Amino acid sequence: MSRRLSCVGLNHTSAPVELREQVAFSVDALARALPELVGKDGVDEAVIVSTCNRVEVYVGGDVDRAPVAVRTFLHEHFGLKASSLDDHLLHRSDDDALQHLFRVASALDAVVVGEPQILGQVKDAFFHAVAAGTTGPVTTRAFHRAFTTAKRVRTETRVAAAAANVASAGVDLASSIFGDLAGLACVLVGAGDMGELGARHFAKAGARLTIANRSVERATRLAEEVGGSACTIDALPRLLVEADVVLVSTGAPTFVITVDMVKAVLKARRYRPLLVVDISVPRNADPKIADLENCYVYDVDDLATVVDGNLSKRAEEAKKAEAIVVVEVERARKARATDRAVPIIKALRERAAAIAGAEADKTLAVLGDAVTDRQRKSVQAMANAIVAKLLHEPMTRLKSAASADADEASAEFLAIAASLFGLMDTDRDAPPSAAADVLAAAVEAEAAASGVDDEQAA
Repeated sequence: MSRRLSCVGLNHTSAPVELREQVAFSVDALARALPELVGKDGVDEAVIVSTCNRVEVYVGGDVDRAPVAVRTFLHEHFGLKASSLDDHLLHRSDDDALQHLFRVASALDAVVVGEPQILGQVKDAFFHAVAAGTTGPVTTRAFHRAFTTAKRVRTETRVAAAAANVASAGVDLASSIFGDLAGLACVLVGAGDMGELGARHFAKAGARLTIANRSVERATRLAEEVGGSACTIDALPRLLVEADVVLVSTGAPTFVITVDMVKAVLKARRYRPLLVVDISVPRNADPKIADLENCYVYDVDDLATVVDGNLSKRAEEAKKAEAIVVVEVERARKARATDRAVPIIKALRERAAAIAGAEADKTLAVLGDAVTDRQRKSVQAMANAIVAKLLHEPMTRLKSAASADADEASAEFLAIAASLFGLMDTDRDAPPSAAADVLAAAVEAEAAASGVDDEQAA
């Protein structure tokens, strides 16, 4: 049975953050999990996209058995009860899976529609899989086309033109609560990609910004760029005494800001309001902090209310982007169909040409030296013409069968044709794009989005 694409996972539409954080993969965990997953029943290839809003497993293999294997793998890998994820897992296959991947890479299936960062996260997911040796023809083609689609969306629409990323939404939330961040003491915990975006938005709002990070060097570099100050994450208890707003964005697997930490500074704060916006998954701020007097905690799921205010600005552009995705899925379907027939057509043409050539050579050998060069070329041309005319109808029917909508029926037709002409050893999977080609497509897509990113960061 040929390999086909499936997607199994959960995201912000199907599962709350407290469940998503239980199945989030760190980079180190991906390196271990990917080889563990490939080889399970029906799973030949795998790419895992794990972000703050989704954990989705894209696999190439048997579309009936592979999703079951992925479901079992997720429960076992994270030590969850056998059915705890069942009500939240989404399963897609073939074109539905491809369309979903295209929408994810194009930031159409995001909490913040048009968020540029998801493209880089999908790119990183693919290349973690390349490094783990778990990609193959199905996933490579799918992700290559996903990046091509994302580039079209970025260059042909302005779906990301309105401010749109989780970090900016967090700052917008703080602004909506305090009215004006100018002069307020804001603390950014974490200086990664999302932290950097948050820092720029805080700076634009005129906040007094302090950046706390495990690597003080990175925090210092970012602070110098945005006009803030820097310190190590160990200084958090001291910073909480003066802070008005805390935006948390780290890769830590546990709480960085705890209830006890905040409770210890309440008196010193004179019980002034404290807003904690946690955009990390797993969450880095204990949600129970909200139980303390004048303390408020928001996580990534809470940001949806902030995002809704921007949706109307991007609605028309999103429609254009969705139309591009539909076109690209159809284009991918047709290319996949053609790819399926190409090896058989090529093998059939080569087999027939070899037979005709051999028979022409035998005839010319019998005639010996009496044959002129012109006559020799005529015999060879006649042999080639017979092959071309004889194969014209079969080739036409093979191409037509490959592009038919009924995938199973057309696949059976191609298999019968291969068997009829003795081509059963033919590999019917056309060679996939090289990983370098996929990387190039991803880089081009990111470059197409850079102008939007610069506009948002300004």
